[in-house]
Amino acid sequence: MTLSGYPIIFKFLIAPIVDTYYIKFIGRRKTYMIGIGFIHAIMTFFLSFYIEEWIENNNLKDIVFYGFIFNSLSIFKTVADFGFLVSNFRPEVQHKVVSI
Repeated sequence: MTLSGYPIIFKFLIAPIVDTYYIKFIGRRKTYMIGIGFIHAIMTFFLSFYIEEWIENNNLKDIVFYGFIFNSLSIFKTVADFGFLVSNFRPEVQHKVVSI
C-alpha cells in the first residue's frame, strides 16, 4: 500500500469528527460535502498546471504528498456522503443505499 492510500484505513476515526464539527447553518454533512468539493476543485485546477512536469521529472515526493492530501480530504467527503444518504432514507432501505 502506498502512502497516499493510508487515509482510508482511518475512515472509522474520521466519522466522529464529521458528526461533531460542522457549520450549523450549512448542515452536518453538507459542510463537508460542499467544502471538500470546493477544495478538490481548487486542488485539481492547481495540480493541472504542475502534474505533467512532475511526471516527466519523476518528482514522486510532490505527487505522493498531494495524492495523500487529496485522498485524506476524500475520506472526509466519503463519510459525509454516506451519512447524508443514510440519514435521508427510511431504515428498511438504508442497507440498499449504503451498498451503492
